Amino acid sequence: MKVIAYSFNGVQAIESNSEFVAEALAAAPGKKFICLCEAGGTMRQTVNFPQGKPSRSLQAAYKLLAEGGAAPGDVVHLERGLYGWYQADLPIVGDYTPDLGRTPMAAADPTLQNVSQTVGYEAKEGDKAAAPAPAKKNCAGRAAAAGGRGARGACRTPPAQQWRGMERLGALQGHSRGPASLTGDPLWWVLPSGDSDYAAALRLRAQHREAFSRFDGLWGSVGLCVAFLSLRLVFNNAFKTLTRARCSSKERQQLLDKIEEEIWVTLGGSLLLVAGWQCLASVSGYCGVHDTAGCYAGWPLIPVEPNVHKYFNVELGWYFHLMLKHALGLGLADTGAMGAHHLATVALIVTSYLLNVHLVGLLVFGVLNLSSPLLHLSKLASNLEMRRAKTGLFAAFAAVFFVTRVLVFPYVVLKGAVHDAPAGIRAITQYFWPCVCWLGCNALLLVLCGMQFVWFKAVLRVLRAALKATNKELEAEMASADPAGTGAKAHA
Repeated sequence: MKVIAYSFNGVQAIESNSEFVAEALAAAPGKKFICLCEAGGTMRQTVNFPQGKPSRSLQAAYKLLAEGGAAPGDVVHLERGLYGWYQADLPIVGDYTPDLGRTPMAAADPTLQNVSQTVGYEAKEGDKAAAPAPAKKNCAGRAAAAGGRGARGACRTPPAQQWRGMERLGALQGHSRGPASLTGDPLWWVLPSGDSDYAAALRLRAQHREAFSRFDGLWGSVGLCVAFLSLRLVFNNAFKTLTRARCSSKERQQLLDKIEEEIWVTLGGSLLLVAGWQCLASVSGYCGVHDTAGCYAGWPLIPVEPNVHKYFNVELGWYFHLMLKHALGLGLADTGAMGAHHLATVALIVTSYLLNVHLVGLLVFGVLNLSSPLLHLSKLASNLEMRRAKTGLFAAFAAVFFVTRVLVFPYVVLKGAVHDAPAGIRAITQYFWPCVCWLGCNALLLVLCGMQFVWFKAVLRVLRAALKATNKELEAEMASADPAGTGAKAHA
């Protein structure tokens, strides 16, 4: 029935070769594989294929990696396939003419430009015109590339986003191959073992565990927390040594404590901001505010790039240090709301990393961190009695806060986490525990989202006070509107 239905719609049916992986490994033991098919497909986003374009050769590459245990560096894919090779005027053994009768691309949109809807090739400017009649093809090459007998390959077509995840995995060839242990993978406890696609993905994650999220991947944050606390101790001692002559009263000491806190938090927050946006720049080709759906593409095979892995440990270590600094006598106390904010942020860091949605977490942190340095600079200017600078910096903070936390952040939460995640991760809609994890992450994001609106209301009060209140009243309003919570209480 499938063959008849495909034929009625102009689609040539193909069979799956269930022995492809075994045959390929037996034919070329210890060798590297080049996978190609007629049109190639792509894992890149393009104007014509915004989600990438699946193909038989990409499916063959995936099977060699997921089921054959091949290392990422041992499997490469010829983009645009034999058609692209032909257009590049590269040598071909035998005759070749683009196959006008091959399977057209799935779900072709007639509004797309520069695409031959009857062929499935992605045409490019300068391509040679296809000859009217097909000649013989290099069928041996197609059979090897498509992973099957003749023109029959690995025909099942998972979502194109999966291949984009595999492309990023292939780029991480520096990762060592860890032991094939499934229980050390957080997703092993979430994904159902009876799903063949997810079972294959879990095996691949186990074979290349260093490239993916794992339970022991965030232990570095503990050492970094100790490092931050140690640096804070050194910084405090150096600051007290430099300001000892100015400490003439208890009130003066409290003011110096606030200045010390603001300098430290401004420096740390600025460094985290720069590091976070450097990581976002490295993944901007497939994930960002402009493409929140791309942050889920390839799940659960989204590799954690080395710089992103380091950033998550640094961010988590920084928040651990913020939660401990007052108890250890190294900083001012945070408000209760800020303590809840720290807990929610730590939970979001850990869950987004472990559940392989770290790109969403990276995007959230990048957006939220944008306004914080301006607030601390404004408070520092206030403590130093630089009134004009204080007012200008706080106005800039309010503007950035409104754009990033009131407008952009809810958009990321509602569109990305609520809409794009279920659309890009089928486990959410099909299985219980993935759905529970998704709901839990959304709850954390909504808590953070609600806090932004509460704080922005306080920010508006400060702006009104700046227009008509006295300086003392303005200071009181600024303390109540502080999303960072610093300076609210003195040292215990």
